[in-house]
Formats: sequence, C-alpha cells, structure tokens
Amino acid sequence: MSRAISLDGVTKVYERGIRAVDRFSLDIEPGEFVVLLGPSGCGKSTVLRMIAGLESVTEGQLLLDGEDAAELAPGQRGMAMVFQNFALYPRMTNRDNIGFPLKLEARGDVGPRVDATARLLGIEDLLDRYPAQLSGGERQRVAIGRAISREPTAFLMDEPLSNIDAKLRNHLRAEVARLNRELAVTTVYVTHDQAEAMSLGDRIAVMRDGVLQQVGSPREAYALPKNIFVAAFIGTPRINLLEAVVHAPLPGRVTIDLGRQSLTLPEPLSPDHQMLRIQQGRPVIVGLRSEAVRIARPSLARARECAMSGIVEHVEYLGHEALLHLNTGSRAALVPALEGPRTDTAPGGHRKNKEGTVLGRLRDRAVARLPGFGPEERGDQGAVGVLEAPPVPAAPPQSAERAAIAGGDLVVRTGPDVQVRPGTHVPLLIDLEHLYVFDQQGRRVCPAPAHQPGLDG
Repeated sequence: MSRAISLDGVTKVYERGIRAVDRFSLDIEPGEFVVLLGPSGCGKSTVLRMIAGLESVTEGQLLLDGEDAAELAPGQRGMAMVFQNFALYPRMTNRDNIGFPLKLEARGDVGPRVDATARLLGIEDLLDRYPAQLSGGERQRVAIGRAISREPTAFLMDEPLSNIDAKLRNHLRAEVARLNRELAVTTVYVTHDQAEAMSLGDRIAVMRDGVLQQVGSPREAYALPKNIFVAAFIGTPRINLLEAVVHAPLPGRVTIDLGRQSLTLPEPLSPDHQMLRIQQGRPVIVGLRSEAVRIARPSLARARECAMSGIVEHVEYLGHEALLHLNTGSRAALVPALEGPRTDTAPGGHRKNKEGTVLGRLRDRAVARLPGFGPEERGDQGAVGVLEAPPVPAAPPQSAERAAIAGGDLVVRTGPDVQVRPGTHVPLLIDLEHLYVFDQQGRRVCPAPAHQPGLDG
C-alpha cells in the first residue's frame, strides 16, 4: 500500500540559525513519483531526511496518510531509503544484504522474497557474490533490491545514480521508472540532474536556498517557469538570458530594446504580450530557449516571429544537432546561485561594473564595428529587427579586438548539417510564442502567469 505524504510549512533550522529548509509545503499523492530538484546545498536532501525521520522538523507539520508523524521513529514510518553511496555491508553476500531488513523484522524465511526481488532487478546471478565483486551499477541494483524487499509504503531516493557513469546512469534511470510503474509505490527522488528529473518525475519540485520555487509536471516546469531561476536551471542548453528595456508608448508598437538591437512586436499584441505595457521604461530580462530561434531572413518570417541578427562565435557539433554560439551585441544576464556575481568589488568596497573594464570597452568597440551592429545600420530606433538583415558575408579576418569578444550571448539549436563558420553574420528569427520576459525581481511577466499555451486541459 502506498503512502500519502504532506508537508505543511516545514522548516529546518540548524545551529547558529542556519535555515536549511524554509516553509516548505508539498502534498504527494499515494503512488506518485515526485522529484526534488535543485543545486547542491539547496535543502532537497534535508527535506528527504525529514520525511524519513532522520531529521527533526523545527517548524511546520509533516503528515503521513493524514496523521502527524512528528513522534514516529524512522522504523515506524514504513519507508525504504536508497542512498547515493550504496551503503551495503561489505562482509555480507548480496543475498544477505537484500534480505537483511527482512531478518531484522523477523519475517521468517526470507529466501523466496529475496529471489523474487532479484528476478525483478535481473540480478539473480549476483546473489552469492560480495559487494566488492560488483560494478557500481550492480551495487546500486542490490541497494535498490534491499529497499524493494521490505515492501515499503514509500521509496526515498537520495541521488542514487550520481556515482555511476553516464551510459549506465541512463539505463538505470529507465529501470527506476519501470519499477515505479510496476510497484506503484510513492517515490520521492532527490537529484541535481535536471535530465533525471524531467525523465522520471510525475511532478518536479524545484528548490533554491531551502525555498520551494515551483511545483509542476516536467512539461510545465520547462514551458512555464515561474521565475528566472527555474527557467535557467531547467533545460539543456540553458535558456538564453539577455538584459533589455521595454518601450511601450501609447499609441505605438511595443519594442524590447536589447542594447544594440531591438525586437519590435507585431500588432495586434497577444494577451501575453499586452502584459509588457506594464513594464514600460523598466529594465527586464528576456529569456529565449535555443529552439525558439532559427536562422532565416526576415522575408521568411511567420506571423509571430521577430527578426534580429548575430555573428557566429563558435559551432558546437553534437552529432544529432549543432549549437551555434552567437554574438548579438546584447548583454547576457546572470542568475545568482547558478553563477558568480556580474560585478567585481574594488578596494574600499565599491563595485566596479564588468562593462567598465578594459576588456568590456574593447568588446563594445569591436561589436560596434561588426556588420549589422554599427549605428548607421540600426535604423531610427536602433532596431535591426525592423529591417532586412544584410546578406551573409564571408568570414571577416580575425583581429585582436575580434578575439577579445567573449563567447557570445545567444545559443541557437540547429540541425547537424548547418553550414556556417565562426565570424559569419547570420539573420535570425525569434518565435515570440516562446519568448519569456522576467522583471527585475526574477518573476515571469510574459507569458502571463495565468496563461498556459498548449498545456490547458
């Protein structure tokens, strides 16, 4: 029988007032597979340990099947935990490791149950070996088997595949999904790997600094991130984030100024894009998934596409696809907790902007002289997106200034047979249906929070 788990405002505070988890609320249905996803140190393992009873709850309430679990010892909760480091007894055979929990519970003859578990996992021929005689993947199968043999009401998995090589990890990921379907047991799975989260979970709970950021299906988390952190953490390659300013005169067309280029939105505006008028004159952050940009001239634009252009910095060939790293003259936005701050602290505590450094000024001058980025080519409003993009020229000769430009600000996913070289100037079309805009607090304002294109119903 599967167990319902409910966390209501759960908080964990350690010594010196360190809040590892802050007011975490989540309801998990019986048989549901929920993944706790986030960077290292975000509190996801602490949540798992509180569910298991290995950590006490400082504030809030933890309910198991609607009953307060505060006074329940770990052994009374009917759960089985799978750890990152396997945690097998080295002097026991694998048969004894799998059957050990059953012997502790005095279930009588454990042999049939161990054999049935081994058949489920395909490790019958490994039962009489010792853990040291197994590969990492085989040891993790034994560890999972030990958890299954108890017939628990919930599985708690703390990054169980992180110590296994990539190829085997993909195989075991499919095995974990299959076991969850066959056993229909509530599963809470902790990982920092968003590919695992997207492929395994019925729902994903994204955490940052002990705070729950968003809960939803993998598709919702990817297509409708509630804030800039979720948008940046989920997706490979990572979403392009560019600093911008919204210009929305009344009357007039809405323009998103990216610095050296602008996106002028077509009329009439969609309900989502109408929300941008509220951001008139304000700095925002634009998010573009790599698949939301394609190489094509403005004359080939579809109804909801907008034009800009870029210069190829690097082509990343991945076999089934290629990633183009482009320089559009925009300023990339950084996300705290995923990367370092964008400003340096000078002596005396004063902050020095990166663009004020010699490299930053050199980069600006170099970009300004590249085709399509000079002021004479930007039109009255500085918007390349309003004009026809220039023809694709031959790659210009490299120079010291050209080499000083850092790796680009936009990544575009293309087919593997793309024929462009570094230094090539290419026209781009932006799919406005997949354009995200975040305010300075990191909250998504476009698409509108209430709108879920392709996800409704």
